[in-house]
Formats: sequence, structure tokens, C-alpha cells
Amino acid sequence: MPAICDHIQADRIFVQPRNPFTRVCKIMRWRRTESIPWPEIPGQLVDEWFKEPQWELEDPLWRAGMNLERSIFVEDLQQAADQGLLNLDFETCYMFHTAFIHGHAHWQPFPWPPSQLDPSAADRQFYGSVQPAVFDGSKIWSAEVRDLVEKCLIRIAPVMKAYGATAPTL
Repeated sequence: MPAICDHIQADRIFVQPRNPFTRVCKIMRWRRTESIPWPEIPGQLVDEWFKEPQWELEDPLWRAGMNLERSIFVEDLQQAADQGLLNLDFETCYMFHTAFIHGHAHWQPFPWPPSQLDPSAADRQFYGSVQPAVFDGSKIWSAEVRDLVEKCLIRIAPVMKAYGATAPTL
């Protein structure tokens, strides 16, 4: 996790593999320094499997992942809220970041680069999220960073799928 944060210049990251059929997930996280706050998401446990609450009711970004939408790169919270991409209250009350990536690990992955043909769409599931973030204002996520994140998600999705399959029944 530190390597990806160093490369994309993020301060915190969490990786959340999940089993989409049982909604059991686990949150693993890293931060650059002790001064970077951990998220305080309702219902979360850290480094333990737990039954995820219905976050999609309050968090449009989680809902986007569940609806099999592509990853979302948030450069400015207020601007993204004005565009209807996120719930500003949720992000400021629980997450504390100022810009972040809501990376969606789907399997089968989306074609990259994006194309009109997507033969695996009917079998796709949301196997988790990867969320690097910063805390010092807005951040422009360059085309290089966006490309790197999408390529990493394609590689990590089968790992998250396999790990999610080991989740206990809760």
C-alpha cells in the first residue's frame, strides 16, 4: 500500500475486499503519518471480516461500485458534491479527506482502455474498493495516475475476488 501511495502522492489508502454474494468484507489500511486520520465509517471493523452495512444508502460512491460503474476520481469534494457524485456530509463526517479515488475492483474487469465492446458485463461483480486519499486540499489526478490506478485494479480484482471467497459466513 505504501508503494501505490508514494507513486500517486496519496497520504492514506484502504483496500476493502468483499464477497458480493454475502456482503462480508474486510478493511485493510495504511497511512503516511500518525497525523493522517483514519476513517470512522459506521459499522466498520479493521483487519477483521464483518457484514457490511448498507453503505450504498448513504454513500453514492459505494452505490456506484455496486452498480458496476467505473472508478471515480474526486479532485475536489465540494465540486463533486455539486455534481451529485458524492454525499458531502458522509465524506466530511466519516472520511476526512479532501480529494480521493474511489477505485472499484470488478471481476470481470472493464476493458482498458475503455471500449464499446464489453462481453463480460453480464457476469461482472463488485469485489471491493481501493481508496487512496489526500488531506491538504484539492488534487488533480493526472491521466498517468488514472491509467495506473485502472491497470492496478484490473490486476488486483481477481486477488480481491479470491480473498473475498474466503470470507466467513456471518
